[in-house]
Amino acid sequence: MIIETGSNQRYIFATNKQRLQVAASAAVWQLGFVWIEEAIRGVALSYCRDLAEFEYNARDKRSVMHVVKASGRAVLLVHTAEDGRAIITAVTRRALEEKTGIDVWGRVSEPIDAGFETAGDRFFETDVLLREQRTKRLPPTVRFPTLPFHEQCAYTGLPAATVGKEVVGENPKARSDVTEFLFEKATGARQRLLNELHGEEVGLTSEEQTTAKRCTVQMDQMWDGVRNNGWVAAIHADGNGIGKIFANLRITYPDGRTFVEKQKELSDALEKLTWKALRDTVLGIDRTDQNKGRTVWPNRSILPIIVGGDDISAAAHGGIAFEFAALLVANFGHYARADELGLPFITAFDDIRAKLPTLDDVPKQLSLAVGLVFTKPNHPFSHSISLAEELTSSAKKHSKRRTGAIDSLVLYESAVRGLADIRDLMTIPEGRTEDDDTNPPTTAEAPGKPVFSYAGKPIIVNDEHGELMTVGEVRKLIDELSPRPDADRPAEQLPGQHHAADSVKTLSRRQIQDLRPALTEPRTLAGVTDQLRLVRARIDLSGNQIPGIVAEELRIDPAAGKDSTMFVTALDLAVVRAGTVEGNARANDDNPVPTAATT
Repeated sequence: MIIETGSNQRYIFATNKQRLQVAASAAVWQLGFVWIEEAIRGVALSYCRDLAEFEYNARDKRSVMHVVKASGRAVLLVHTAEDGRAIITAVTRRALEEKTGIDVWGRVSEPIDAGFETAGDRFFETDVLLREQRTKRLPPTVRFPTLPFHEQCAYTGLPAATVGKEVVGENPKARSDVTEFLFEKATGARQRLLNELHGEEVGLTSEEQTTAKRCTVQMDQMWDGVRNNGWVAAIHADGNGIGKIFANLRITYPDGRTFVEKQKELSDALEKLTWKALRDTVLGIDRTDQNKGRTVWPNRSILPIIVGGDDISAAAHGGIAFEFAALLVANFGHYARADELGLPFITAFDDIRAKLPTLDDVPKQLSLAVGLVFTKPNHPFSHSISLAEELTSSAKKHSKRRTGAIDSLVLYESAVRGLADIRDLMTIPEGRTEDDDTNPPTTAEAPGKPVFSYAGKPIIVNDEHGELMTVGEVRKLIDELSPRPDADRPAEQLPGQHHAADSVKTLSRRQIQDLRPALTEPRTLAGVTDQLRLVRARIDLSGNQIPGIVAEELRIDPAAGKDSTMFVTALDLAVVRAGTVEGNARANDDNPVPTAATT
């Protein structure tokens, strides 16, 4: 049998209040990890996680095996359909009675044969029927109908059921039942994340615990949120290759017992691997660099919001977010390649290739794709994280899910738009002429084939790729496009900033800024080429030279496959790393400037 939650991201980010987002994420996580076990024991059944124990108890038919233990999803083995329905009833009743707002449902399969030979087929059938069942069910919003005389919740727009204050002295605000549930669970949910990150039980030294507590937002700091330099980043990370494994698991392992054991092994290892990589990243440890040094993140610069399975969502200080994301991807890849937690996945990928040699894009190991969105601090976080999810999908697509990658966007505007709409305006479609230059058609109106884009492409982490730049190459490009430090004082460096002592600036700040509109303002390819030619001519007359790595990104040749540039992306990342005057002044009041690495 399978129990699953739906519309998780919509549920978690239905409000911009981060306390409620954390609580909603924890509620989905608890359903898969806590509620299932409590429901099993609540209907007087015995809980187990061992197949041999489950089969041994077949005589009294009172045990249940929890096969897949994941956030918002559970796969169970039960001896009778009645037991399965009782567990589903207990879980769904709890979701309703506690007014959680979670969309959850379940499905019991047809009986599996005594020898477990049909286990894979039954799982596949049940999963298909579970998704079919979802389309026939009413959405959870019908539980909370909004009538004309209802006051709306100040946080979610659902009908209000009560009022409450967040802090002493504040005016009461209308709250829905769901919002009230989340407020009650928010403190415990945040504490669980912090305990998993740096609690005494996770094996960190006292010094490491102190370091992790210093750079993450703690319970008594939640009112002020994540520290920033005028820019805040929304980070969303998701694993590559997980779907490829589970979609082909029953074909790869036709033996039913092996299929069940593999499901359990993989789901358990994934959660542990993700937390291991995140803890190291928060501590600034680079496992791919023989642990030679540690990056020191600024105080209160990281705010985890969701950690479950291979999913991570967080808010971060804008000045360190790119380096933080790169380190997270690198550490995840290290453990996926060189740790016992990654071994089951390497074995599974090998077995899939052996069993299904014609299957395309099967990676050698797990990796992480990250979407990174930079905005001003007051921008709606739910919109930022939605864009970050779309960027994660873009990173997966361009890297073909074979290696870790980051796709980023710096959002200067306050408008709330989707990624496709934003990047449409960064692309010159095929066939565009000067006639439609002033009113460029959108992709929806005139699809065509893209000719040139200044949106950039995803960035590869600790690997090689024929078409995409690596993190190291992008760092060099950022350094060349960063403002020159004052000559009369030492440069203040954020993690990853290298130009202070070992790079010679060959372009002035004004010349760098002149290159940006030459790429972004013309609406035809010919216009871009002409504007670049003019700016280059002025640079030549000044006696300066364009560095080679910058010149390569200014080369536009769609016929030769050079149909995009990373220049604007790198320049935006340089702007974000430098921060705003107001943001830096505020952050420096109580936060020392971090160094690139320290022993």
